[in-house]
Amino acid sequence: MATPQEPAAYKAKAEYRSYKSTFDSPGTEFIIAVMSVDLSEVPSIEARVKQLDVSLFDPIGSQTSPDDRRSMLAIHAAVSARLGRLRIWR
Repeated sequence: MATPQEPAAYKAKAEYRSYKSTFDSPGTEFIIAVMSVDLSEVPSIEARVKQLDVSLFDPIGSQTSPDDRRSMLAIHAAVSARLGRLRIWR
């Protein structure tokens, strides 16, 4: 059985910008944080499926066990390998 790798840490950078309102409250200053994230080292969904990375299911509320999730990923990977590319909705 493949062992899932830890997802690569996201490299985030914040830039703060100051703006002065000219509409509702002229002269009021707003500070806005603009975030950028480097996803170049983050594995693709297809790679994570092949690695049987059960953390793919984390955002989904479910009563399945980690073994159930691993089995679903294994089925997905096997069907994808047999039929070519299985469509992954994003």
